[in-house]
Amino acid sequence: MAAPADPAQAWLATAHNVRLLDAATRATSLLAAAGVRAALIKGAALLGDRFELDERRVADIDVLLLRRDAVRARAALEAAGWRWQPPPAGPSAVFAWPSQTLRDPLGVEIDLHVAVGALPRYRLDVEGVIARAVAHPAAGPHALRACDADLVLLLCLDHGKDDGKRKPQRCEDLARLCASSAIDWPGLGQRASATGVATVLWYNLEHLREARPDLSTTLAAARRAAPRPAWWRRRLADGLLDEAAAPPLSAPARIAFGLVATDSLPRYGAALLLYAGRRALDPLLARLPTRPQRSDS
Repeated sequence: MAAPADPAQAWLATAHNVRLLDAATRATSLLAAAGVRAALIKGAALLGDRFELDERRVADIDVLLLRRDAVRARAALEAAGWRWQPPPAGPSAVFAWPSQTLRDPLGVEIDLHVAVGALPRYRLDVEGVIARAVAHPAAGPHALRACDADLVLLLCLDHGKDDGKRKPQRCEDLARLCASSAIDWPGLGQRASATGVATVLWYNLEHLREARPDLSTTLAAARRAAPRPAWWRRRLADGLLDEAAAPPLSAPARIAFGLVATDSLPRYGAALLLYAGRRALDPLLARLPTRPQRSDS
């Protein structure tokens, strides 16, 4: 992808991303000093590596860490002036993507991801991802990034976590990663099958092929390595995973996507119960007062 044609926009993107990577360096150094191994993931992991600093603005810093380190990581950042951002209030907050968001004094946000994927539907070997993390080329010796194969799976899981909603830059992120010659696609396909994410991996690669015909040769080996879903899964996915489709908002669409995006029928049953319970309880919980009513008597 070429740098923005507008020099002013390119300069602003560079300035923003330099500030973000500076914050990433400080944050990961603090985590390392606290004994927490954390890997940069998603957009921040691609800056200075797959993307030039003036190509795109990355919204925030996403890091992956082990659940057992989550409390220690937050404490280390808060001691250095980062401030925790409470999740959105409401009856559905308990079902939110399991991460913790903190903001530094300059306004840069960091998301501490303590799990990958909607847990009833799919999982990933988080310890393995951390163990395979390598030094980030632009953010200092303590800023680790997941390897290319792990980043592919993490981006696919991010898609699944969003219940099929498309983020504008995810397709280009995958395109940059899939062009890597370092990815062992047969090995990645086996890992995806073993961790229950083969279906969502296949769909992301299929839609990347449709969106980027110029990558069809590059993606041929990748698509052969990702097991092809059953016919009924492909039919259920029609419209839900289309690049131009509106984000699925209805309960039936979310449940259907849960079925599409999980390799395990027991997990789908758990996802179905989760969403059905969520939809049934939300209207009731929304009627409850948020604080005790004061009496004027």
